[in-house]
Amino acid sequence: MNQDDNDTVCIAINIEYELFVEPDKDGFFAYCPALRGLYSCGATEEEAKKNGRSAIDAYLCSLIKHGDPIPIGDKTTYTSTYSLVHGESK
Repeated sequence: MNQDDNDTVCIAINIEYELFVEPDKDGFFAYCPALRGLYSCGATEEEAKKNGRSAIDAYLCSLIKHGDPIPIGDKTTYTSTYSLVHGESK
């Protein structure tokens, strides 16, 4: 953890999550079993992957912002870095 002159606390979190993408009647459905309730979709497989990654970012930012524990999955395929400013995730 590093702190700069603006009281910004930067924490690098390297956690990888498995994101599953499956065909659906309206396109593609994405979900991450390690992050309970995380679902997304897209018209194409690539769009569902992109939306799933964005959903993972939002999910983890919310956990960090609220001080909740971050689940660690069995299989890992995703990495993100977050910055906290005065206790709020950016």
